[in-house]
Order: sequence, then C-alpha cells, then structure tokens
Amino acid sequence: MVTLTAAPATGSTFTGWGAGPCEGTGTCTFTIGAATAVTANFTASTNNFVLTVNEAGNGSGTVTSAPAEIVCPETCSASFASGTQVTLTQSAGESSTFAGWSGACSGTGACVVTVTAATAVTATFNSTTNNPVTITVPSGGSTTGTTSPGGTTYFGLIITCAAGQMGTVSLSATSSSNLISVNLIPNTVVCPGGSQQAVQLQTFCQGTTVTTGSVPGGFGGGAGGGGGIGLILATMMLGGIGFMFRRERRDRRVTVALAMVLLMVAMGIGACGSLPKSPTGQATPPGTYFISLTTSLNGRTQTLPNFLTLVVK
Repeated sequence: MVTLTAAPATGSTFTGWGAGPCEGTGTCTFTIGAATAVTANFTASTNNFVLTVNEAGNGSGTVTSAPAEIVCPETCSASFASGTQVTLTQSAGESSTFAGWSGACSGTGACVVTVTAATAVTATFNSTTNNPVTITVPSGGSTTGTTSPGGTTYFGLIITCAAGQMGTVSLSATSSSNLISVNLIPNTVVCPGGSQQAVQLQTFCQGTTVTTGSVPGGFGGGAGGGGGIGLILATMMLGGIGFMFRRERRDRRVTVALAMVLLMVAMGIGACGSLPKSPTGQATPPGTYFISLTTSLNGRTQTLPNFLTLVVK
C-alpha cells in the first residue's frame, strides 16, 4: 500500500492527479501489483489585481499603460499579476493641460505603480480655453499628502490666468470630511498679477474645541500682519521657488504662474493634548480624503473635483 501526498512549492498550486491510479486533489493511495506510473500536475499560481484609472477635471486627455492594457478613457481598468510594475503616461487633449496625478501617484511625471493590491489612480486634465483660470502643481510637487491626526499639511499650487483675463479670482475648497479644515493662503489671485498660493489642510486630534486654521509657527503667522510675508519667505528658502511672472510682448498678455513647494507637518497622536481639536471633539480617523477646488472669475465658475488627496495615518 503506497500513499502519495502532493505539496506545491511557493508560487505553485497542485491542480490534481493525472495519469495513473488516482484522481482529484487529495492523497493518492493505491496498492502496487505491477510497475505503476502516477502523474501530479502543478501550475504556477498568480494573484491578479485590478488597476483603475480615473479622469477628473474639465479638460480631456488620454492615459495609457505599459504593459499595454489601459487606454483611458476607452479602457480605464485592467488586471495585472501581483508584483507587476505598470507605467502610466498621460497626453493632454486639445485645448487641455495635465494638472497632475492623485491616488497611487502624484506630480506630473510618469506614474509608476507596482501592483500588489487593487489600486486606483486619478489623472486630472484642465481646459485651457473654456475657463479663464487653470490650476496645476509645480514641477516636483504633489497632489497627495500624508499626515497624522492633529497634523497640518501644505500643498503648493500654480494658478494661471488665461491671456487677456482681468479681475480677481476667488478660490474656495471643500473637503470630503468635516473633520478636515481647509484654508487657502491667500484665497484670491489678481489677473494679471498674482501672489503666492497654498492650501492648508488641518486634521484634528481627540479632545475639546480649540481655535484652528492659523499658519504654524515658523511661517510668520500671528499678530502684526507678517503672516503672508513669513509664509512666502519660508517657502522660497525651502524650495527656491518664488512666483513666476511672464509677460508676452507681442500681444501684451500676462500669464501668472505661482508655485509653492509641498510642506508636510506630521504630528504624533501621543502628543494629542497640545494638538488641534475638532468642534465635536472627534479625532480625524485614519483614511483617505479628497479636496475639491473651485475658482470664480467675472461670474465664471469651475470646480475641480477631488483635486487633492490627503492620507491620514
């Protein structure tokens, strides 16, 4: 009496007995009465995960993948074997500009993702003709930030007024959670001309209500009216990026590009006693949150949904 047991190696799966006296996937037991051959079938096991590309903004564009499985907006998701490195590249459509990645990638370069779980990436394209204002991130910047409950995160933005636009752009932002406070610094931009632009995202610790939304120490926030200057100086020292001002002589059009480097301030929950508290006393729970931006100029309003991503750990 002989008993055979199949034990697949790592990365393989036993799919059953083949030729011989046994069938199925259990142990193989038989009595030898003559020369006998038994076949055990093993196959490589592969875990597949779905990579999904979402397109946002009021412009248009195409996102393609290598390996060639995704051509969005036609085919925006595909299944890849676990551990596969996928490179996503974007191409803005006519009269559109690429504003950046969010989700699994950030910035404006190629998006390289190693797929080890279900993964989502958002590509934002903005129109350059239908709207008087476009919003992008600076080179090397990010649309995704990470912090802890009670921490503060800053995002830099580039605000560009379309040629010939005059007036004051009003900016506003909304969060997907009321446990994240959003401040725009400043919340207006003058066309033509401009100033530094940043988005401050404040999370909350567990506890009672305190005043929130001020610029953290070291940025010049506080009494005396020096907050704006301190913020600009700190930003220029950290990233070497001031505002860029370009004048086209031929048609006297002015394009304003304002860049601020990403600054992340992450504070541990163990020091919660000195960190900001939400009005309800509830801490911002770990998770992924989204910030939508809205611009308004001379009665024309546009909204960029889920433009920024904040991960709270």
